[in-house]
Order: sequence, then structure tokens, then C-alpha cells
Amino acid sequence: MSAVRIQIRDDLGNISYLSRTSSGYWNLVSRNGIALGLSTVVSDEPLARFALEDAGDDGNAVLEAIRRHLSGRRTATLLSSSSDTSRNGALSTEQVRDFGWILTETIDLSVDRRDGLTQQDAKSEFESITRVLDYLERNGADMSVQRRALGTPRF
Repeated sequence: MSAVRIQIRDDLGNISYLSRTSSGYWNLVSRNGIALGLSTVVSDEPLARFALEDAGDDGNAVLEAIRRHLSGRRTATLLSSSSDTSRNGALSTEQVRDFGWILTETIDLSVDRRDGLTQQDAKSEFESITRVLDYLERNGADMSVQRRALGTPRF
């Protein structure tokens, strides 16, 4: 399920945001973060929900679906549609692989020269690499090989 976010503005300048949750449910919130019913911006909520569901992950199709069902003088603008990067944060699967390779090379260099660094420099380098591994793992990448290669130094 990709992240799609749409801004809806009425002719008085009121703004609300339509977004899809990871479970596929559509949420509408005001600019102030107050939850709103979809019926506050569309003329027929069930038909609008069917249209949104039929649009799938294509951000432009979702935008057109909501535009067809807006009530009053409202406009809709696509803010984001990230079908290829939603699972890995802002990273595509290819970018995660590239990061894995770069980290592997960095780890090899780090481990090889750890003895030549001051203890503080070696610790700082180790912690930096660990933070990147943590980030990638939080975003769905398997970094177990890189973690094993990094090892557990004694600082």
C-alpha cells in the first residue's frame, strides 16, 4: 500500500488533508489536525470511497477520483505519491541494496583500521555505522550480514 496524500481546499481557504493509513483506510484531517468525516468534503461518501479504492496506488488516479466527488467549490492537490518508496522510507529497494554494499565496504575499512585509530575515533566511527544500520533495518532492510561483519569492538 503506497502513501498518497492530498490537500483539499475550499473557496474560503479552509484546508484539509486526505491520506491513506497502512491498513488502507482513508483519513481526512483539518489543517489543525482535527479528524473529519470524508462526508465533509464529498457529496456522496460511499461512492467516493469506492472510487478511492478502485484508484489503487496510483496517486494521479486517486487525485482524479477525489476531484470527481468533491462537494461545493473545492480543489484537490496531490502532495505525495510514493508507490516505489513507501516501504523503505525514502529509499527504493535498489537504494537499500546500494547502501548495504557501501556499508559493507565501509565496515571492512573500519574493522581493518580500527587498531590504528584512537579509541574515541574508533568508537565514533562504529556508532555512526550502527546508526545507519539501525535506520535501514527500521525501514525494512536486512542488514544482518553487515552487522556480523561490523562485530562488537571493546571500547
